[in-house]
Amino acid sequence: SPSSLESEAPGAQERKLALAQINMRLEQLEPFLATARLQSQIPFTVKLPSGTPVKQMNLIGNSERAQDNRELLMRERDNQLRRQEQVTREPEAALFRTEYGQLLIPIWYGESAGFVPAQLAANDVNITVAGVEETAVPWEVTPTGLKSLKHKRVTGGMQITLPRLDLTTAVIFTADP
Repeated sequence: SPSSLESEAPGAQERKLALAQINMRLEQLEPFLATARLQSQIPFTVKLPSGTPVKQMNLIGNSERAQDNRELLMRERDNQLRRQEQVTREPEAALFRTEYGQLLIPIWYGESAGFVPAQLAANDVNITVAGVEETAVPWEVTPTGLKSLKHKRVTGGMQITLPRLDLTTAVIFTADP
């Protein structure tokens, strides 16, 4: 917005709160970010909720209503396929090595998003991270504290499960409790 942050215009208070939240997140991660070196970039996939399945019996009929329903179902199926293709190439996680451990920042680039990002959020996302120390534990850094994440050793590294992925997700791997 071109208006001042001191403005009382609609949305000004919301902008102030959003900037305060961003600043708090940056303060939380400052010790890690100050010493961070990019170690690797890790692509991962996001599972989208499945929509209405297109069944053959949904496509039967010659009435105008059946034809409209058929067109709607086929458009929805095409949209689902297009979204699934996008989410296989858009998400990526940046892994940084820091003085305190490793910092993982998952990023979901919205194709053609411009200044207004798309959904960029998902539930139960699995990311396999190579090069994590054997004794390291993954912790999600949230505005209210740290949350231990479900994890397991798999071929290729450690697989973590993020219960909720959004634009501010950050994960710390450390062996130092």
